[in-house]
Amino acid sequence: MEFGIKLPHSGALAGVDNIRRVALEAEELGFDSVWVHDHVTYDTDWYVHRSSGLIEQCQGMEPHFYESLSTLTYVAGFTERVKLGTAILVLPLRDPRVLARQAMTLQALSKGRLLLGVGIGDYRKDFQVMEIPYEDKNALTDEYLEVLTSVFKGGNVSYQGDTVSFENAAYFPKVPPIPILYGGGIMFNRKTGQPGLYEPALRRIARLCHGWVPEGNAGLLARGGRMIREMARDYGREEVAFQTVGYVPMYLAEDSVAQQKARASLEIERHSFEEAMKESLIGSAATVSRVVETYQKAGVEALGLRCWAEDIDGFIAMMRTFARDVMPSFR
Repeated sequence: MEFGIKLPHSGALAGVDNIRRVALEAEELGFDSVWVHDHVTYDTDWYVHRSSGLIEQCQGMEPHFYESLSTLTYVAGFTERVKLGTAILVLPLRDPRVLARQAMTLQALSKGRLLLGVGIGDYRKDFQVMEIPYEDKNALTDEYLEVLTSVFKGGNVSYQGDTVSFENAAYFPKVPPIPILYGGGIMFNRKTGQPGLYEPALRRIARLCHGWVPEGNAGLLARGGRMIREMARDYGREEVAFQTVGYVPMYLAEDSVAQQKARASLEIERHSFEEAMKESLIGSAATVSRVVETYQKAGVEALGLRCWAEDIDGFIAMMRTFARDVMPSFR
């Protein structure tokens, strides 16, 4: 099983030195990847539960945010091995012709380490700032995925779509294939508060992507992975090895302390603390290992860890504990 770490590029611990320190530590400790998320604007009504800190740290502070692809390009320059992932990049906000050039450049500079996770986005203010109709995001995502798929082949490319059309665009140098992962496919039932699978998103993965970056419990991820592979037959894509990367919060400490510290953040993210605990790495190394095992048995190939910590030293300490006490059992 592979393990990745979300970089502290937003919220309470965001900063250039912290980004560098965590990325270097991840590579030294044997983590497989580092990850970033994406926004254009990142206001206080949103960032409190997506940052590198706990919710109580974030309240009342400026919502610092370092752009996703720029951050990964910076990290690519001083690392050699770790893969570089977006989880996720809000695709409808980006001109796919420019994004393709950025992604191909990063793929070349990093010598093939990019994992491009994309999604439709769910923060309305991003769309307001970019003057993009929120209701168009699904159609734009489908078209932009088609553009990326065409352009990533490299060479002279043409595409005709509803909003994007171009002839004989030159995309050189050609680069190693860039895997496109999709974030989404799990929705909460408003009546029951329980999570479930969202079939249109899974079908989008089966048709246009190479993997899935969901947030959900192991059972849902196992079912979703099976559905994606079954749907892929409809598009002649049976040969694609669809990787599932579960994206999970982590707070490593003695069980009662960890639960007390993480409760407020988990309740905002997942609506139900009890439901959140089924899919989050909150607690001692032994407790966290049991949750990781459920994902491994469900066929999840990788986990991206969103480490919550009070400060950067605590962040690094949790990484080291995970690498020492949890990771070896799943290699």
